[in-house]
Amino acid sequence: MTFRKSLLALTALLWLSGMQPLFAQGTAFTYQGMLSQNGSAANGTNDLLFTLYATNGSVIGQPVTNPAVAITNGLFLVTLDFGANSFTNTPRLLSIGVRPTGSTNGFTPLSPMQQIFPAPQAIFAGTAAGVVNGSITAASLSPGVGANGLFLEMSSGTLVWGLDSGGTISNLATGFGLVGGPITNNGTLAIDTTIVPQLGAANVFPPARPSRAATPPIRRWC
Repeated sequence: MTFRKSLLALTALLWLSGMQPLFAQGTAFTYQGMLSQNGSAANGTNDLLFTLYATNGSVIGQPVTNPAVAITNGLFLVTLDFGANSFTNTPRLLSIGVRPTGSTNGFTPLSPMQQIFPAPQAIFAGTAAGVVNGSITAASLSPGVGANGLFLEMSSGTLVWGLDSGGTISNLATGFGLVGGPITNNGTLAIDTTIVPQLGAANVFPPARPSRAATPPIRRWC
């Protein structure tokens, strides 16, 4: 019995059944293809074996066997799940093997392998949905924990800890109560002690006078 893959990988779709808001979807997706047998569209049931490969030939995840897959006019639809981290934004190839349902013989591989292309809509990353507010600490950042007073900045495309210099001051004038200006390069500002004479000394204030109630004038009649 000869099988031929006349059209495979029509599309890879998100598996949306049972998906609930606020929860990331799983790693399963649906795969649709077309199988021909002896030059005609296949019908009936067949066992299908799917294996995911990297471009260097290494197997990604575990092979997935779908027994007794219904095939109608050559078309079939299966659910595949190669586990977490199987798709990491790098090319992947899908190998498909087929055999009649109930057969104990090995699977007949279909050639060539099919490249898995991105779906029209991006799959929401399950790891991103699981990030809880406040769970990313300074130790989790690529430059590690920074010293007090530092902030994160980009330097030549790399995230690093930097020091905020506060910018550049070209001219600093002094107002009422300050001396030492204007400063155009380096200098020191100080308090004008003629304005604040008690600076650096003990400040003594006289006690407050007790308040007295007003006494009405005394008038006499003669």
